[in-house]
Amino acid sequence: MGFITAPEFRRVRGILRWLSFALLLFSLVGAGISLYGIHGPHHWSQVLGDEVQLMAGSWQQPSSDKALPWTLTFLPTLIPLLTTAFGFLVLVDIATGFRGLTRNHIVLVGDGAAATAVAARLRRPRGTKGPKQRLLVTKAGDPASLRDSGIKQARAVVVCGDDTFDGATNVATTKAALPLARREDFTAHLLVGDPGLALALRARRLVKAAPDDEDQRIRVFTVDELAARNHMRGVTLEHQTRPHVLVVSSDGFGQAVIVELARRWSAEGSPHGTPLVTLVARDAHRALQAIADRWPFVARTCELRALEQPVEQAMLSIPDRPFRSYFCDDDEDHALRTALTAATRWRPGPGSIVVRLTRLATQSEAFTDIFDDLGGALDPVSVYDAAAQEIVRSEEPLLAFARAIHQSYLDDATRRGEALRSRPLLVPWDELPEDAKESNLQQARAFPRTLATISCSVAPRSRMADPFFFLPGEVERLARGEHEHWVAERRAAGWKYGQTRNQGKRTHPLLVPWERLSDDVRSRNRAIVKERPLLFDRALEREGLQVVRLAVDPAATGPAPTPAWLTPGALDLLARNIHERYLADRVADGEAMFSRPSLQHWDSLSDDLKEANRAQVRDIGAKLDVLEATVVREPATHPFDFSEDEVEMLARYEHDRWVSQRIAAGWTYGPERDDAHKVHNLLLPWLYLSSHKQETDRQMIRALPDQLKAAGLSIVRR
Repeated sequence: MGFITAPEFRRVRGILRWLSFALLLFSLVGAGISLYGIHGPHHWSQVLGDEVQLMAGSWQQPSSDKALPWTLTFLPTLIPLLTTAFGFLVLVDIATGFRGLTRNHIVLVGDGAAATAVAARLRRPRGTKGPKQRLLVTKAGDPASLRDSGIKQARAVVVCGDDTFDGATNVATTKAALPLARREDFTAHLLVGDPGLALALRARRLVKAAPDDEDQRIRVFTVDELAARNHMRGVTLEHQTRPHVLVVSSDGFGQAVIVELARRWSAEGSPHGTPLVTLVARDAHRALQAIADRWPFVARTCELRALEQPVEQAMLSIPDRPFRSYFCDDDEDHALRTALTAATRWRPGPGSIVVRLTRLATQSEAFTDIFDDLGGALDPVSVYDAAAQEIVRSEEPLLAFARAIHQSYLDDATRRGEALRSRPLLVPWDELPEDAKESNLQQARAFPRTLATISCSVAPRSRMADPFFFLPGEVERLARGEHEHWVAERRAAGWKYGQTRNQGKRTHPLLVPWERLSDDVRSRNRAIVKERPLLFDRALEREGLQVVRLAVDPAATGPAPTPAWLTPGALDLLARNIHERYLADRVADGEAMFSRPSLQHWDSLSDDLKEANRAQVRDIGAKLDVLEATVVREPATHPFDFSEDEVEMLARYEHDRWVSQRIAAGWTYGPERDDAHKVHNLLLPWLYLSSHKQETDRQMIRALPDQLKAAGLSIVRR
């Protein structure tokens, strides 16, 4: 029955329906000819009555002694069967039509263990004893099967595919579902098998330019990361100062657990402690390096330790019981066996031994019912079931990005030494006032527009990507574009220009072209937009993404005109001062003078190293342009101080400029510096630098006003 009624077999049903109809029609014609010969030419009504009886299976053979035609020896049996088959298929199509009218439900597309487990949880989100919600399942993802499953009025579609989570097939199914859905709140959950592909697809969705596009609500995940997120929601980090987490196996679930732990700790953990993560795997060093490359905040948040040893040997080297131990081997029998062995090494606490299960997930409850669960210590996690729970509760991508923007704001504040809740906005997202949440949402909505204006996009974070920094003129272009967008939105909402702002009359004094704004208002607009890419990048870091430049405007890459304040004498004096500060910093770090070509006094430097310092001086104007400031040839009337946000921005800007300059000169990255072979260990994006190196760059920016003052120059804001 399931075979014939399933939506994906609509074509088979159609073939069988028309075949049964054709055979029935042919049989009725043959029976009619035979009955005509029995009743004669003037008894058509009796012939038709007999055919109806044949279809109903109630026809009785005439009592006359006349022999029946041979066709009436088998058609009385065949015709009722064909009538029943045809009627059944018609009823199935009618029922399928009613199924297609289902409303406010979830459609699941998939076939296999994953789809079965996900479907079971989606039907009963609160467990087997909880209330059911309407779920329709189809194995095929073609438009006809989706329509038969009521995709038009469904509130969501979950695309699992088969157990391989084939990305191309699932993307094609999602594409087919989107134009068929009619609900405004429709959401597509796309599950793929490859974490790298999932990250790349999320990047593409995040920069989708039209926020009201029919396919805007697409959430791309892997089963392992959904399961890890769901599991970590139930892990209590309160009162933990240095939790030790042991992860066995570097597969997807193990890596996802490490990233989720770092996210949770940065948001909720103690500011005075650092979690210790021990990864046990054959490729533990490579796996941890890959995590640190893609999610740099993980390495800043946690202490990462790699053990490339057999699991049993690794456990012997760990004297104290870890806070949580995760056994994530794809060989589930081995993972379960190793987890049970861990109990003999440590005294496990409640829920402290976690085993990832897929194939054995359906037997996990039976195992704990029949055998001892180590006093509640054993926590078998069915990744499919946990992923389904997370699908039910996953939030709108735009809201998730706004939440990440706020979290990056909190991280910056705590880095500067501010305590959580010391100011009204220094609170977790759930405690934010509604107007503050809306402010973060507005920044998230501006994200695609901001990137498109300066020819940038989003990609999975990588050391290979060129560093991002503003090009000359981009801040002005962004500020103008944002103002024009705001004006268009206000006018579309019925607002108009007025000398004073009046909510009732919908008048606003700033509804004027960019050129007519006051200098103060334009400066405020510039200050807002110039912080966005760096703020976005900090938020994207938590998702393993980064801002990348797609193309550079050729007009912006030409040589900039020399400003009036940068005379040849000032250029050499500032370059010399910058180099002397560099020498002082290196010596303070323990490096010996004259040990490298750059550790020489100015007069002994090579010409190319002198020119590198001059290039840094020439870039001062571009840096200050980002802050709407400039250098003037007159003494400062009062000390100039950068804000901490400005220091952070300019330090990052300078490091990225230096990286680009070195790469253009033929230098490459290497773990150890080698000037002779042009290899440098600091040719890394800003986020990958050590805290000490970042602080050195910040100190260099803070010293800039004094260095300019020594040359008879000063900084003024426009």
